[in-house]
Amino acid sequence: MNSARPLTVWFLFVFFLWAVGKDFQLMVTHQQGLDYAIFGFHNQHLLFFAFLSAIFLLDFAGSYFLLHPQPVGFWVCLAAIGVNLIYNGTALSYALSDLDGTREAYALSRELKGLPTREANLDKIFTTEGMKAAFGLASSFALLATGLLVYNRKYFSPHLPDET
Repeated sequence: MNSARPLTVWFLFVFFLWAVGKDFQLMVTHQQGLDYAIFGFHNQHLLFFAFLSAIFLLDFAGSYFLLHPQPVGFWVCLAAIGVNLIYNGTALSYALSDLDGTREAYALSRELKGLPTREANLDKIFTTEGMKAAFGLASSFALLATGLLVYNRKYFSPHLPDET
């Protein structure tokens, strides 16, 4: 087995490791986060924590399997991306059902973090188009990660012969 990892695998590792850090930060500071407020508005805190727990564990396991390839690692990474997309889609759906409330929750979360809020930016972001564009951007990163994952599928099964 060649011990050198392709650059695309390192990119995926950084992608998943960044996600683990983001997930952990959200766990620790969840009450200051917009997603927590969005799910809370719909009385879905339990769903928020179920998603967050699953995503954290899958992202962590995915980063592990990128360093220690095993056949199940491909599926774990794919599941992490899929669950993240479902989570983002659910959050988008909830946010679109109450854009004004979402905007207020975002402004409050920024204030709690000591960050400024600019009305002009809020006006651009908290529109149906702005929210869908943000979801589209997140989805394109997920699509890129999925493409790289599929491209490197054989990396997870190094003992299998190449198909020619």
